Amino acid sequence: MKARAHEHLGSTHVLRIGTRPWLLISTTPAAVPLHGAVYSFLKQRLSSTRRILSTCLVDLSKHENRTPEFLALNARGTLPVLKEGPIVVRESQAIMFYLDRGHPATPLYGETPAEAARVMQEISEQASYLERPLCAIAGPLLFAQNGGDLTNVAHAASSLRDEPQARNRRLRQERWLAGEKLSAADLNLYPFLASLERALLQPAAAQLDLERTPIADRFPGIGRWMRAIQALSGYARTKPMHWN
Repeated sequence: MKARAHEHLGSTHVLRIGTRPWLLISTTPAAVPLHGAVYSFLKQRLSSTRRILSTCLVDLSKHENRTPEFLALNARGTLPVLKEGPIVVRESQAIMFYLDRGHPATPLYGETPAEAARVMQEISEQASYLERPLCAIAGPLLFAQNGGDLTNVAHAASSLRDEPQARNRRLRQERWLAGEKLSAADLNLYPFLASLERALLQPAAAQLDLERTPIADRFPGIGRWMRAIQALSGYARTKPMHWN
């Protein structure tokens, strides 16, 4: 039997088995941020590598991400974090890239220079034009960010008209956002749109002048794409529990 060691992080207890296990650190289900689905994917992908996987859930409401133990891993106090032996990787995209390089059986960043450029181009455009307004809508409605102030939610929603339409047109012609293969671009955007759907169902959203028609009805291409993500092997097991 391989040697076992115990590690403590804040109030969370992690059992480490072997000499170089994966340790994926993210938030508790009750406090999962918008990247919760990416965390779920990371957990699934780590599990598929046949390496030992431990997960450590950190409760932000208890400031467990500000403990000396956690800050020794990531001085920024942000999540998720991946630890493999002496290697510590933070940020969802960096973790996915690390896994992609180490286990490229299903490449997420393309196989050719042209494919890689297209994936990164889509991710960059999401970061520049989609993520901020999506967070501005979902943050206050789901997580009471900005003290629950909804002043800027309607403005953020109005700025989202063109970008979803462009992706809807593309997804009516292609299976995935960066072509015919699942990529990091798909896994990056899905949790934002899934969180947007959940946010628009909140009672507070009914007080605002927002378009609350389901995304699949407004944008059939995006709706088909979201169903394809949900049909991926392991999705039902790994999605955040509070997304049911």
